[in-house]
Amino acid sequence: MLRILLIGLTLLLVIILIGFLIYVNTGIQLPDHTNKTIQDVLANEDHLPELIKGKTGFAKNGATRLWYEVLGAPGASRGTILLISGAGITAMAWPARFYQPLIDAGYQVIRYDNRGLGESSWIEDWSKENAYTLEDMAKDGLAVLDAAGVNKAHIIGVSMGGMIAL
Repeated sequence: MLRILLIGLTLLLVIILIGFLIYVNTGIQLPDHTNKTIQDVLANEDHLPELIKGKTGFAKNGATRLWYEVLGAPGASRGTILLISGAGITAMAWPARFYQPLIDAGYQVIRYDNRGLGESSWIEDWSKENAYTLEDMAKDGLAVLDAAGVNKAHIIGVSMGGMIAL
């Protein structure tokens, strides 16, 4: 009985090893033109999209440093809109196709990295007992507005950013 069990385990290990070797040697097959596409992008860096178009800075909320970007004209005729991202999403998630119509309509738009993301600082010794709170994050938004010299703003939040806005 033990001999049959050992033979079975040996065969199973051989099958696993063969499957692993096949996977390693074949991997994911990319389209034939992939290398050419990569080379074309690298050769034409001036055609890459510009992700940061506005004035950038850092706001402080206590020891937390928050990166932000102001898009559009300061003192825009219709006011300022603060964009608050959701959990795990940097300010770069707000695409130009979303905020540019707001700028074109006469608003100044500010987007920022929540604490713990992107260029903003984070808690080094994070734990459940030493976690961020929604109140901390709401105060982060106020700190960004203060640093940008904005007294009042319209607020748009997505996902957790909506909870922060509330």
